[in-house]
Amino acid sequence: MFFLIKHFIYHHWNKLRNKLIKIFISIMIEIIINFLLIMLFCITLFFGCLSLSFFISFYFKDYFIGFSIVTLLFLFFFLFLFFLGKRIIRFIVNVFLKKYKIIEK
Repeated sequence: MFFLIKHFIYHHWNKLRNKLIKIFISIMIEIIINFLLIMLFCITLFFGCLSLSFFISFYFKDYFIGFSIVTLLFLFFFLFLFFLGKRIIRFIVNVFLKKYKIIEK
């Protein structure tokens, strides 16, 4: 009798452990993939900005002007996000909520 109870507990513990391991692995894979995608985006953005700076520098024949223009573009972009970012995010969220009929307005 004791053997059957021990076997029952061991069997169910293994099922639970396997489910927990699968959940943990799926969460870790999601985190790693998101991290790698963010790193790829940052590298692409860096090289894109660098090539844009060199292109503008080549066009104006001055490195200072090329890198200054790209810096000003980033400054304007971040100021735009700083002042209007909350409104933009609210608009996007409301559009998705209305699209999937989560809220009615």
